[in-house]
Amino acid sequence: MRIRELTFSSFMLLGAAVMVQATASAAPGADRSAPGQSASGAVLAVDPAAKTFTIHTKGGDATFAWDDATTVVGRKAPAFLKVGSSVTVLYTTAAGTKKASRITVHPPKRAAEQG
Repeated sequence: MRIRELTFSSFMLLGAAVMVQATASAAPGADRSAPGQSASGAVLAVDPAAKTFTIHTKGGDATFAWDDATTVVGRKAPAFLKVGSSVTVLYTTAAGTKKASRITVHPPKRAAEQG
C-alpha cells in the first residue's frame, strides 16, 4: 500500500512540474526564438544613430539592432558595416526586434572569385 502512495505522489509531483514548465513557456511576451539564430547576406542599409542595419538574405530583407555588447568580428567596430558588405549575424528575437549578439563582416571577394 505504501508503494502505491509513493508512486501516486511521484506522478502527481511530476505532472505539476510539467504544467508549471508549460505555463512558463507559453507566457505572453516570452522570447520564442531559438537562441543563436543566424542570418547571412549583403548589407543594404546602415543607421548608426539608431544602431540598426538591414541585410538581404535568401528569405528576404531583415533588420537587426546592435548595442555595445555586440561582438564584431572581421572589423573593429560596427562603423565598418557598409552597404554591400557581406555579413553573418548571430541574433536573438525579443519583442519583435532582432538583436545582434555577433556580427561577422566577411572580407570582400576578389574580382577573380566573383566570376
